[in-house]
Amino acid sequence: MPKLSDRLARLEAVHADQARGAAAPPNMLGVLIYACAISLGGYPRPPQPPPSYLRDCPGDGFARALGFSDGDDLRLQIDAHPNLWRERFDATLTAMFRTQGVERTTTSEANQFRALVRILATVSGKGGPIGWRAVGADLDSWMMAAGFDPAAIRAEARA
Repeated sequence: MPKLSDRLARLEAVHADQARGAAAPPNMLGVLIYACAISLGGYPRPPQPPPSYLRDCPGDGFARALGFSDGDDLRLQIDAHPNLWRERFDATLTAMFRTQGVERTTTSEANQFRALVRILATVSGKGGPIGWRAVGADLDSWMMAAGFDPAAIRAEARA
C-alpha cells in the first residue's frame, strides 16, 4: 500500500500539471507588478511639495521593489547592465512569495500557485490605472481550471 506522502506528492503533481495547462488571467503580470509596488516598493508615496508636484506612480513603486530609486534609475541601470533585470525580478518574486510564507525555491509548484493566486487576489480588487479589477473573476476561473477551490484560497489570503 502506498505511503500517504507518496499519494500527496502525486496529487500535488496533478495540480501542478493542471495549473500549467490553465490559461493565466489577462493582465496578471500587471497586477503582480502592482502588488510588488505596494508590498515591497512603498507605493504610493505622498506627492512632492511645490514647485515640483511630482507624484508617485506604480512604475516607480515597482522600481523601488526591485531595488532601484525610481523608474528612471531602473531604465538607466537595465540599459547599462541587461542581466540585472532578471536577477532583480527573480529576487523580488522570491520576496513576494515570502510575504505569503512560501519559500519559492523549495516549495511545491502547487504551493507556489496558491501563493501567487493569494498575492494577485489581495490587489485585484484595488483597481489600478489600467482597470485590473476584472482580474478577480479571471482568477476564480484560473483556480478552478487548476483544480483549486477559489473560496478556500481567498479565505487563506484574508487570514
